[in-house]
Amino acid sequence: MAQYARQPKFIQKCLNTSESITPNDVLQSVEQVERDSSNKTSTRIIRKVLEPVITVMVDYSGILDTLCQADPMPSAVVWGGLKAVVECSKRYIDLYSQIKSQLQALTERLSRLTKYEKLFGHSTEMQDVLRASYVNILRFWSKVVEECDRSVPVVMMRSVTSISTKRLDEILENLADDANNIARLVPIIQEEMHRDEIEETSKERRKASLARHELSKWIREQRKEKLELAEERRRNENNVRQSQIHEWLRRGSTLNESNFRHQTRGISALKGPGERTCGWLLKDGTFQEWINENSSTLWLNAPPGTGKSVLCASVVRHIKETRPLSGIAYQYYRFDEQCSSMQAFRNIAEQLFEQFHDQLQDIPDQLHTFVRKNNGDPENIKKFIEFIVSELPAYILIDGLDEGTEWPEVYEVVQFFEELACMTLPAVRLWCSSQDRRWIRQSLEHFKVIQVDEHRNSSDIEEYLKSSLPRIRSLDIDVGTKILILYDLKRQTRGNFLWASLMVEAISAAASLEDIQELIQKGLPKDYEVYYDRKLRSIKAEDRTLASKILSCIVYAKRPLYLQELCEAVGVCSTEYGKNMNNRKTLFKEKVLELCAPLVEVREEKQNKHRNVCSLTHSSVRNYLVKKRDILQDDGLSGNFSITSAEIADVCLKYLSQPRYRRLLIKKDDTFYTNIGDSEPGEDIHSHQLLGYAAKYWDKHLDEVAGTPDRCDKVQQFVISRQFLTCLQVQSLLVEGQFNFWFKMTHEWAGPQLRRVFPRWFVMNCELGRSLSQQYYTFVGEWGYFLGEHASSEGSCPGELDHCLWNSLGPEHFLHKNKSRYKSFLFAEKNNPEGVDTSRYFNRIDEQGNEVQVIELQKSEGDESQWNVQCQRWSLNGHRPKLKHTQSLQASKKSWNLYDAPLRTPVINRPPPVCCTPDFKYLHVSSQIFSLSETGDYVLLGGLEDVSYLEELASNGRYFAVATRQKVTHRDLYSTGLDDFIMQNFEDFFSNTVDDVNSSSATPSSEKRSDGASSIADSLSSANSSKTSLSIESIEDTAQDRLPEELDEESLQLDSDTELSSIETNSARESWSEGSTEYHSDETDDEDQWNDWGSGASDIVAKDTPDLSDSDSEVSLNIEVASSFGSKANSEANHSDLSTRSVDTQPGEEDESDEDGDKYAETSSLESNYSQSADSEASSDEENEDGARLEALLSNQRATCGRHGCPQVKLQVYDTSTGSAVPVFQFCYLFTTILIDSPPVFHPSTSLLVWPLGGGEILFADYSKKTYFTRTLRCSAPRSCHIFIRAHFSPCGGYLHLVALEARQDESPIEGGPKPPLRLTLQVSTHRLSLHKTARSPPRLVFRTAIPLGTTTFIYASRLPYSLTWTPKAVYLTKSSLTLDVIKVPLFRSDAADAAEPVLAEVSRGPVFLPRSTELFIRPVYYFPPVPGVKAERRDQATVILGAQAPMPMPTPPPGTKGMFARKHESAPPMGFFVQEQAQMGGWRKLESGEGGEGGKERAPRGGKLHAKFEKFDRVEDCDIVPYFF
Repeated sequence: MAQYARQPKFIQKCLNTSESITPNDVLQSVEQVERDSSNKTSTRIIRKVLEPVITVMVDYSGILDTLCQADPMPSAVVWGGLKAVVECSKRYIDLYSQIKSQLQALTERLSRLTKYEKLFGHSTEMQDVLRASYVNILRFWSKVVEECDRSVPVVMMRSVTSISTKRLDEILENLADDANNIARLVPIIQEEMHRDEIEETSKERRKASLARHELSKWIREQRKEKLELAEERRRNENNVRQSQIHEWLRRGSTLNESNFRHQTRGISALKGPGERTCGWLLKDGTFQEWINENSSTLWLNAPPGTGKSVLCASVVRHIKETRPLSGIAYQYYRFDEQCSSMQAFRNIAEQLFEQFHDQLQDIPDQLHTFVRKNNGDPENIKKFIEFIVSELPAYILIDGLDEGTEWPEVYEVVQFFEELACMTLPAVRLWCSSQDRRWIRQSLEHFKVIQVDEHRNSSDIEEYLKSSLPRIRSLDIDVGTKILILYDLKRQTRGNFLWASLMVEAISAAASLEDIQELIQKGLPKDYEVYYDRKLRSIKAEDRTLASKILSCIVYAKRPLYLQELCEAVGVCSTEYGKNMNNRKTLFKEKVLELCAPLVEVREEKQNKHRNVCSLTHSSVRNYLVKKRDILQDDGLSGNFSITSAEIADVCLKYLSQPRYRRLLIKKDDTFYTNIGDSEPGEDIHSHQLLGYAAKYWDKHLDEVAGTPDRCDKVQQFVISRQFLTCLQVQSLLVEGQFNFWFKMTHEWAGPQLRRVFPRWFVMNCELGRSLSQQYYTFVGEWGYFLGEHASSEGSCPGELDHCLWNSLGPEHFLHKNKSRYKSFLFAEKNNPEGVDTSRYFNRIDEQGNEVQVIELQKSEGDESQWNVQCQRWSLNGHRPKLKHTQSLQASKKSWNLYDAPLRTPVINRPPPVCCTPDFKYLHVSSQIFSLSETGDYVLLGGLEDVSYLEELASNGRYFAVATRQKVTHRDLYSTGLDDFIMQNFEDFFSNTVDDVNSSSATPSSEKRSDGASSIADSLSSANSSKTSLSIESIEDTAQDRLPEELDEESLQLDSDTELSSIETNSARESWSEGSTEYHSDETDDEDQWNDWGSGASDIVAKDTPDLSDSDSEVSLNIEVASSFGSKANSEANHSDLSTRSVDTQPGEEDESDEDGDKYAETSSLESNYSQSADSEASSDEENEDGARLEALLSNQRATCGRHGCPQVKLQVYDTSTGSAVPVFQFCYLFTTILIDSPPVFHPSTSLLVWPLGGGEILFADYSKKTYFTRTLRCSAPRSCHIFIRAHFSPCGGYLHLVALEARQDESPIEGGPKPPLRLTLQVSTHRLSLHKTARSPPRLVFRTAIPLGTTTFIYASRLPYSLTWTPKAVYLTKSSLTLDVIKVPLFRSDAADAAEPVLAEVSRGPVFLPRSTELFIRPVYYFPPVPGVKAERRDQATVILGAQAPMPMPTPPPGTKGMFARKHESAPPMGFFVQEQAQMGGWRKLESGEGGEGGKERAPRGGKLHAKFEKFDRVEDCDIVPYFF
């Protein structure tokens, strides 16, 4: 405290300041004190008065001093006193001047000090100098404040002496010294800093050097790691490519298993007795020429048993040892193993590929591209081999040309490699070995030949005998005797290794030298067949029956039997037909070799060491047993001991007919058991060794036996028995490819084919054989995909055959009584598969799904110009459909060809020739319309003579409407002049005309396609006029397709007056009213029509012609887009990937009031008021162009650019109250776009008719007052177009529901590349109708939602795969696919739903499988949900109805053929089944936001609003342009 008291007041004041202060702040404060002191009145007066006087006196003080010194007088005293006053006053005046100047200098000094502190703050010396300088500055400030605070008199009194300024002067001197010290210190510090910088730089350089070293090391490590990663990626990619190529080559099967086994056996023979054999071959001159690439082909022929396979194996080993850089591949043909040419190509290709990969350690891109090609085409496999041998010298060895496989199959392989060997590739050398057969010798006439005889291989035989007879070498006899024994044996073998092995076996059994000498003296049989005779006849009589059964099964087996299978097969032989086999009858395994060695061998399977394979030891054994099948027969023995194929044929049939297979197998713990009743498991089928073999080959074995009446009856009983269904189940589980469709590459025109399953004689000779065969193929055609994929052991429903809809096959089908989990039915009184069925079926279902009308067309007996039409109405109110009413009537064929015959010019969406209104009131057959009378029968309506072609039909009571969207006349038909018929022998007909139909070229092989389901579609979906294909084509081009003589007056009637003439045909005027002026909360704002999105469209033109150049000749809706769009589509078009978008509105309950007065707006040209693209709101010319281009997706190709030839939509409403059709309303308009399957609908209570026109335009017509107006329905996404728009009125008539299917492309097509996918969207909207002006006031939008349906590559224009069923609160969308895919879309927002949340649709959960014809023939699928309020057992029961199966029209028939044709099985009546919505379908699940292939993006709902017409820019009429200069 005392120390604090001694501090100057200025310092105390600074310390007491709460805020932080800076030196500049102190300086400014001191300056202010100085200014205040200087500005005092007294100070100012003194300085003003005194300063001039003192200045003058100081100036003259020197003179006065001199005068006083010269004359010291009293005046000197006066002057002395005065001078003292002057000095005092001067010190007073100089004090303030000095203070002021120093304060001004301090500003710059403080700035310098601050900079010094920043620059040299690290220096201790500088810090001391700076600290002293700041102390002196503080002392100076303190002194200044102290002096300024004194009063003037005090200051003047203190100025009397110089003591008062001495302290200040000292401070100023200190400040000057500080400045000097700083100035002297700065260079020193700078030099030190420079030195430090140099040292630091040196250190940094050393550190940088170390860092660079470390960095270089790190970079090297990174590079090494990168290279390792790249190498690892390359290896991984290489491994992936390798596995892909393996998978491509193998196609799910195993390759080279037999080849490797025979090669191993050959090498084992070389390493066994006679290890030095085959040396003569390697020294042979012909062989040396071949192996040294002087000759390209070599054929080694030899008699049987001379060791050809061993020689081949030795050559393979020799090449691998001496030419490791060459590729080598071999194919061993065996008598007991069939190997097709395709299998052989794959075997060789895999071997060459493995060696090519091992040497190169990489897979070139050119080789990997093969995995994207069809591996069922042998040409692709051949090109694969060609590529490898073009890079790798290869030796190809083929052994056993004469064994097993048919010669054409073998020669195809030989011929291919012979051609390769003759090409200028890296050396390709071909080796073939076989017996000398005439056909082989002729085919291989250009080959170098090595013929094996006893002289060539005598040394090998001798070495073999020496090493194989240890008893001879160890006998206690002289060497000469041994030599004689070996000589005699060698002489008798005559170069035959097989005969040598038989001699070795016989001599090895000798007990003494005497026995050996006896055998040699008697001599072994000179022919090995004699040896076989002796061996078989040595079998005991009691064992001959067993031996004949064993040999029969082995000789005639379709593949080598496993030992367990053989033992069980022998046990079945003694089992009575129709009885279960007793396991105690299974043959002991040891008995096989005991009875049949050495003719039979048992070898261990490589992949499964617990399973042994039984086979004959040599091909000569099989030839011998087939030739001498009665060798075991003896006149002295009773019984049949023949070795025949009937034995194993009867075994398979008896095995499959066992009573234990009457019920389907049941699954338990990943295996299957027999069903002993009530789903109780019995025996594990793993113990039924022969089950899989018998299920696969039973018919093939029966093919080889005579079709006796007894066998025919047994086969028939088996087929119609329940055991046959179990056989189908076993085939689906254990037999690969049993139910697949196959294409024979040499007869691809014949279309898809199924595996034959019944014996030939059964189909041709037995009473029901042909009928049962046709019924079976009908079943496999419908359900084979399910058995082959889903019911297989690897499928989703293994063994669950109850998924099939058995009853839907019809009451005449032999499988219809089998049990199914769904109650199914067929809408037909009978189903007769025999003969040629000339029927065609059509159907109509009422909106509630309670009644179904089936229309069946048959040829009219005796009148070729008439159809015999059978009308059947079925009721579905009970447990099964009931036939309520039938009627037979005659209908004319006059205009039938307009609907079904080929056209010169493609037409999109050709309508069916028969249709019926939903209320069954009106029936349309060709050009005739029938009306339902009061008796329930149809009668022909009069007054429709001018109606020859119509597309859509609708009705409401006495009114019905006829609509057309394009004009088809008889001039558009091909002039065949012949009637329609149905082809009985389709294959024979098509084979004769295939060249004229432009069918694809076939390849000479029979292989399975990758997808059976799509394969048959490729065949049946040939180019036709109904199943249309839409793709890019110029509109002008189609107009030029017509012949010059056909461009008559009628063709050219659409001239410049077309618009006016078309308007004059309208019987109505355009008029509409706003209706209610009261706004409802559930309606969208009118401003939405301006704020809604604008959808541009893509540049698309459509055509309805097929593209037969593609291997997948499905006629489809393919779209090409010229402009570039954004995201790439990547999801499949299925109902499991969906999301919904909706507008947050809900239906209200308030009534609408009408607005007085109507607004009429008559126009002279309807077309000018319609936009070309109704989907685009964009004002720019570019967006309008986009809209036009995507609209062309559904445009009629028969139209030309501009207005000439545009399709004319036409609507006519008729009144039938007078008994004939009287027209009451007509509307015509020219459109450049077209909708598909968008019929008009009548309002249930008023005279309102709604009809989607095209381009998004919807017609609202009051047919009673003959007025109309139109509104535009916009799409839900940009660049989209409508495919169909379906309208439906609510039961109360207060709402209009619109469901639109939209398509768009998200990416541009690449020239020469695949076409971009279509993205489909379903837009559902609900509109409120005016209560009092229903037919005149535009409806208002109250609900909308958009559901993405994913992407698809095509859409069939004439048969859309989507169907709709309506309920008051929801609409159900179903797709024609292999499973029941249902989407439930609400029509209103529920009251409990949050208005801000999107309304989500629902989709069914569980899989329900449908017949294959649903997808193949695009049969419509209708789903009717459970009806509330019914009985408890039907409360959860939904109804599913599949529409009639109609044949796909075939391509344009060749000249000279008769009209249309279709195969019988392509026509079928509708069918249906009941399904439990919760228990079997799994109920419904909400679709999550982001599902449906939109990448999870959430977007506000768009579209759905009905807009008034807008003026749009017309590129022709509105393009009135003038030059613009600037």
